[in-house]
Amino acid sequence: MEQKIISIKNFRLNVFRNLLDQALIVDNQIMLEFSPEIIKSCSFSITKSFMKLWTIPTKSLIIVPEDTGIELFASVGVVKDELTFPKFNLYILKGDLFKKFMSVHNTDMVDLEFTIHNINDKWQAANITIRGKSENNSPLLTSFVLTTEDLITNKIEDYSLVLKECTPNPSMFEYILTDIQIQEVKRLVKQLHKSSSNNTAFLTFTIDVENKKITVNDKVFTIDFFISNDVKFPPKSFKFNILKSDFIMTGNHTFTIYTDEVEQKVIFGAIYAGSIIWALSSKVNESTINLDDSIIDSTIDSMDLAEYLK
Repeated sequence: MEQKIISIKNFRLNVFRNLLDQALIVDNQIMLEFSPEIIKSCSFSITKSFMKLWTIPTKSLIIVPEDTGIELFASVGVVKDELTFPKFNLYILKGDLFKKFMSVHNTDMVDLEFTIHNINDKWQAANITIRGKSENNSPLLTSFVLTTEDLITNKIEDYSLVLKECTPNPSMFEYILTDIQIQEVKRLVKQLHKSSSNNTAFLTFTIDVENKKITVNDKVFTIDFFISNDVKFPPKSFKFNILKSDFIMTGNHTFTIYTDEVEQKVIFGAIYAGSIIWALSSKVNESTINLDDSIIDSTIDSMDLAEYLK
């Protein structure tokens, strides 16, 4: 079996760790694609109604200190020696353990080393080594054995198809919900979802053209967000439903939301630390939902306010 060792120095571990959190909100399994140009991650919810994709230029995760003799002065993404390695996939079966593995490194900048194998003409990472500093600033080296592709239940063959699916149609209505507004809805879900025994598993979004507002509600609460007059509203009002668990998994960013009355999907787009985040949620209704309520309830109950509602 052909094998290569890939080294990436001065890697921004803290940003990478935060991006992995975007995937871990959705699923404990992590799937990544590394190339010299870009890093991609895609995750699917247990309900299969939600998908989340993030991409970031590889150079945006590399810090190159300037030649000043002072480490304080550093630039991001200025790579003197261009990265050259084959595109490879990286699979992690238990993302929560991998998160703990990374957490012992106390510095933002670390050196990474991947051992990759060629399997059926595809390169796949078998091991990752991190060289950094411990909590007490001691040199620290840690290694993590990665998972094989056949153990991952939700995987994709072609990221371009996923990116195409997440690309908004020009005819879609486009509006923005800020991170504060999104967190406000999440708090209401967290606090009020179980206050009614017959509450819905979904949130209803109403695009109110006449009053220029977005209304979000379930059977317990209704909240209005007034939209700027600069936004081009559709010809008529319409509404749609998405699962509460899907909305929770979008993340805590300001999202541009794209949808229309015809499309059966809602696209959420955000920019974070040089990355682009796309979330895709399927519209649902009472007749299409066939879920164990425990799936929705467990997602809501497990939402740590300190972590998800900053």
